[in-house]
Amino acid sequence: MTQKATENLKHLSFEDAIDELEDIVVKLEEGEVDLDSLVSEYRRGAKLLSHCRSKVNSAEIHIKEVDEAGVLSKENNSDAE
Repeated sequence: MTQKATENLKHLSFEDAIDELEDIVVKLEEGEVDLDSLVSEYRRGAKLLSHCRSKVNSAEIHIKEVDEAGVLSKENNSDAE
């Protein structure tokens, strides 16, 4: 992946990354990718997957921080249900 593509990935939203990843998976599953493009598509998919996992992990950390700070309590959660 080029430096520019990597930089663009850093600014890609979770939703956009998931959409692109789903498109790649469909292409690979349906055999729409020629052999020459297969490796680059697979690499891009792996990078997108890593990016999405990083976003999810970051969100989990922020949620735990909010829980630990007492801003979000179980009583408040039960009211929302």
